[in-house]
Amino acid sequence: MLNLFHKHRAHTRQGGFSVAELLVAITLGIVVVGAVIQLFVGSRATQMSTSAMANVQENARFAFELIKDEFRGLGSYGFCAGKPSPRNHLNESCPNYNAIYSFASDAHTGIDRWDRPIVGWEYSETGPRDSFNGEEYPASAGANQWTMRLTNPDRSGGAEISLPLPDFLEDRVVKGTDVVVVRRMVPVDGLWPAGRQVPDGDFLTLNRAHDLQGRLTMITSCSKSDVFFNTDGADTLRANTGSCGSGANIDPGSSEMWATAYDETAQVYSARIYAYFVGFPDEDDESDYTEPGLYRADLSRGPDNVQIEELAGGVENLQVLYGYSDPIEGNGETVDYWYTAAEVPLWRYVIAARLSVLMRSSESMGAGRQPEAQSFELGGMTFNAPKDMRMRQLFHLTVGLRNQQVMIERD
Repeated sequence: MLNLFHKHRAHTRQGGFSVAELLVAITLGIVVVGAVIQLFVGSRATQMSTSAMANVQENARFAFELIKDEFRGLGSYGFCAGKPSPRNHLNESCPNYNAIYSFASDAHTGIDRWDRPIVGWEYSETGPRDSFNGEEYPASAGANQWTMRLTNPDRSGGAEISLPLPDFLEDRVVKGTDVVVVRRMVPVDGLWPAGRQVPDGDFLTLNRAHDLQGRLTMITSCSKSDVFFNTDGADTLRANTGSCGSGANIDPGSSEMWATAYDETAQVYSARIYAYFVGFPDEDDESDYTEPGLYRADLSRGPDNVQIEELAGGVENLQVLYGYSDPIEGNGETVDYWYTAAEVPLWRYVIAARLSVLMRSSESMGAGRQPEAQSFELGGMTFNAPKDMRMRQLFHLTVGLRNQQVMIERD
């Protein structure tokens, strides 16, 4: 009996794992768990990368759709077959008015008398063949770093002018990026003069009330037109003088207030002026969001009443080139040269725009990876991205300005 007990105990001891077997099992377990973790991490990285790319592309598409609509409507005057030459009531001595609010007018000699529905500012040393080093947390720069070229502003051999970025955009625009401003005339449905108006009257009476007070406004009979900051509400239009910030009109002096005696056949337009730029969230924003994005500033109510909104997040850089149809050798329908805003000879002959936008993800995609250098070409400029392991994608948009593509007028 004792022998049987010892044999049973001996048999029981032999039923366990040896040290070697245990080590093999642990090693296999570690390999399997490591493979599972690696698969999970890889899947997670792929999911994050796919989500980031989808977000980047969605933001770019949304922004471009909004921009295309505005650009294609530039230079439109609604039901007028031709482009009327408005009587410009705006005070040309006000800062930035020459750049943003200039309309065709023979009454002014100190500003470009040709209509400019599109203008822009070029950041220094970011043109074709230039190279710019981006920053992980970009900053704004002084207004004198941006340039808009105006050649012979009075059409009589005057000196060339370089206009800096307006003060109300200076602290909002990311350095190394361009700014483009577009102006579109939008007809106000069902609004016209209530009977024949006298041209020497202080105001024009309309058929109904409107919401144009404080806005840049135009009234036209196609052959004649007036452009002014409207200072009246209710059912009247008035072009009183005022401050530069809130919209300043000139005093007509001894001349008649309006270009003609408008009647029911006239059309009223509201000017929609947008500046597109890469900027930062407002300083009053209580969130911790600090990523740059594509912004749109509504300038239609004057420099002191600029309304800014973000269109798309994750926009790192914007470069704009302007398609120029040469007035001597061109035909007004095809682009002869692509210029930066610092190079455009005469803005009247810009018939297309090419926008290059660099998008980036909001988070780094490179956990555990070695940072790599990335370079992108935007409008001929090489942008060297910071080594922050963010996902980046470049988008291009070329838009023909349909209402600017007309036969060149030769003297």
